[in-house]
Amino acid sequence: MPLSEKPLSLAASGTRLEVASDTPGSFAYVVRGRDGLELSRVLYSVAGKANITRSLDRNAELQLTLNKRDYKPGEYIEMQIQAPYIGAGLITIERERVYTHVWFKTSTTGTTQRIRLPADLEGNAYVNVAFIRDPSSDEIYMSPLSYGVQPFSVNLDRRKTQVSVRTPDLMKPGETVKFAYKTDRPAKILVFAVDEGILQVARYKTADPLAFFFQKRALEVKTTQILDLILPEYRRLISPAAPGGDAEGAIGRHLNPFKRKRDQPVAYWSGVVDSGPDYRELTWTVPDYFNGAVRGMAVAVSDDTIGTFEKKMLVRGDIVLSPNVPTTVTPGDEFEVSVGVANNVSGSGANAAVKIGLKTSEHLEVLGDKQLELKIGELRESSTVFRVRVKDALGSATLTFDASLGAKTGRIATDVSVRPASPHMTRLQIGTVSDGKADVTITRELYPNHRQLEASISYLPLSLTHGLTAYLDSFAYSCTEQLVSQGVPALILSERPEFGYLKSRSGKSLLDLVAVLRSRQNAEGG
Repeated sequence: MPLSEKPLSLAASGTRLEVASDTPGSFAYVVRGRDGLELSRVLYSVAGKANITRSLDRNAELQLTLNKRDYKPGEYIEMQIQAPYIGAGLITIERERVYTHVWFKTSTTGTTQRIRLPADLEGNAYVNVAFIRDPSSDEIYMSPLSYGVQPFSVNLDRRKTQVSVRTPDLMKPGETVKFAYKTDRPAKILVFAVDEGILQVARYKTADPLAFFFQKRALEVKTTQILDLILPEYRRLISPAAPGGDAEGAIGRHLNPFKRKRDQPVAYWSGVVDSGPDYRELTWTVPDYFNGAVRGMAVAVSDDTIGTFEKKMLVRGDIVLSPNVPTTVTPGDEFEVSVGVANNVSGSGANAAVKIGLKTSEHLEVLGDKQLELKIGELRESSTVFRVRVKDALGSATLTFDASLGAKTGRIATDVSVRPASPHMTRLQIGTVSDGKADVTITRELYPNHRQLEASISYLPLSLTHGLTAYLDSFAYSCTEQLVSQGVPALILSERPEFGYLKSRSGKSLLDLVAVLRSRQNAEGG
């Protein structure tokens, strides 16, 4: 229900509005435009002792408002209680048990009460107010018992250790930097830094040990009562004449025996070290291949306190190279590799001449110029392309890009896998020997890498188990079904030497395979 209306003019610098606080209750300031459209609404409550009208259900739940949400141990909690009738009540501080309580009585439907927080309470707790209707009250059609619960948290400042870590805001690849750290009291500290890109992919948040050890706990106190059976005075039952009413597999892996070398993730880990009120230093060499943001973090622990620290740092070289190469190639392929070049050299001008060169390992050769020159302005970026041919050599090939602008340089190396066009495969041929000899034709060219040629001959068909066992033993995937298959020859042939069974080259026995399978068994036996 509107209490008053008046025009409102808003100045460019803002308008100061004095809140009407002469009457206890819950109110709202509503700003409307000329067309009557509501633009803003500000809710607030005024605490005090008064008979306050309010919207009620038949359950007659209390409206309970705390003066704030976070308190210090031993501090008083002040609250505004709006009840459907006059009466008396009990205020308790509860969580897994009742910590303290206060009785109160009121002659109005709105009242302000307070209760003192225990000095040894930590984490969070709940204010529970149970209110009993006065037997002489006219509100006889409402439940004689009303209640309200509000959660609150207890300030943990006394459990916090102040951690200070001095780190550079800007670093260069390959540079050795120093981290200076201290705490406001003797403690054990752990300092670490991780590539911000990795943290974003993992959705990692800086550790908050206090939030872990003081997680919000549920209200575990069960309250039983018979107060809602209280009857009003008999004359109150017969006096009314008005009637009442109702109101939260993965993609299959493709293994590559000629996998390329990859840059290690950028991360620093100091281990647990001592800390105190005086600054101490740690050193870290930034990888020369990395440019980007790094988040530095620290966690310190003493006997009864915990502290954390977080800061973002930037790693940026004078010349940043961003190559774009394929992950795998085949002997005889010709392909283009592009490289992005960013000029971060201060004072280099709008037309700086940056020299770019490419060197390769013995697996590759560069077709055309191995060194180019680009005109790149200060804080600008450009790109160029090199053409490369793959030689007849398998393995991890390296492409090294170098850039120079006067005395400033930049360098980065990346790898590409050189592998055959067909995957690693096993072929088993079966035949008979007549006239004392037999020819076995190899139908495809084989590289010496990972090549194995074996022959077995026997009067018994069980000679085939040699080839099948070798196939199972060298299978690239260690899934559960594959391990069971590897165990079958061991189970059947290990105790029959006359069949010529050869044990696994990796030294695995049936017991080894069973041990792995047992470690994968879940609680249900699957």
